[in-house]
Amino acid sequence: MTTAVALATGEQLSLLAKADKKALLKALSALITQLRQSLNVGKNLDTLQVYECASLLAEKYWYLRLEEFLYVFKQAKLGKYGKIYDRLDVQVISGWLHAYDTGERLVELQRQRQAQPPEADGKLPLEEVHRCYQRLLAGERSDTSATSSEYYQPAETRQEREAEYYKFRLDYCRRRRAEKETTDPAGAAEGSLPKPDRDDLENHDKMPEN
Repeated sequence: MTTAVALATGEQLSLLAKADKKALLKALSALITQLRQSLNVGKNLDTLQVYECASLLAEKYWYLRLEEFLYVFKQAKLGKYGKIYDRLDVQVISGWLHAYDTGERLVELQRQRQAQPPEADGKLPLEEVHRCYQRLLAGERSDTSATSSEYYQPAETRQEREAEYYKFRLDYCRRRRAEKETTDPAGAAEGSLPKPDRDDLENHDKMPEN
C-alpha cells in the first residue's frame, strides 16, 4: 500500500464516527491490538489503554482514514518513523501519525493538487476579454461563452461594432450593480463600483448611435 492508495481508500474517521462511533472505535482498537501484538516491547498497551488510545487518536486525527492508520502502522514496524524503544503508548503512535501527516501525506496532497486542472470560476481571464474585444472589432463571432456569445455578432461597420460592444459593456455594468443590490445592499452605492463601471453608467448617454 502506498500513501496515494491509503488517501484514496475508505472514508475519513469523522464520517465513520457520524455513522457509528462505536463501530469505528472497535475497528480502530482492533488495528491497535494487532499492532501491539506484533511488537516486542516491555511496556505495552493493555486492553483498556487500547480503547482509550483509539478514542484519543480518532478525535485528534479525525480527517485520516483507517487505511492510513494501517499504512502508518506497517511503516512504523519497518522503522520508517524511527527506532521503537521499549514502550508502546498513545504518545508513540501519535508521533508516528504526526510524522506521516506532516511529511509524506502532505507531499502527496500537494502533488495531487498540482496535478488537477485549475477550477473554473465562471469568469473570463483578462487576456481572453481583450481577445474577444479584438474579434468583435474585426467582425468575428466569438463563442467563448454562452453568456457573451449573443453580444459578439458581426457588424457591417466599425461604428456599429463599437456601439454593440458598448451595449454589452453597459449591460454588464448594470447586471453587476443588480447583483450587488441583491447580495450587498449596503455596498450597492454607485461609488462602490470600480471606476470603469461607474464611468460606463454615468456616460451611457454618449453611446454611439447605430
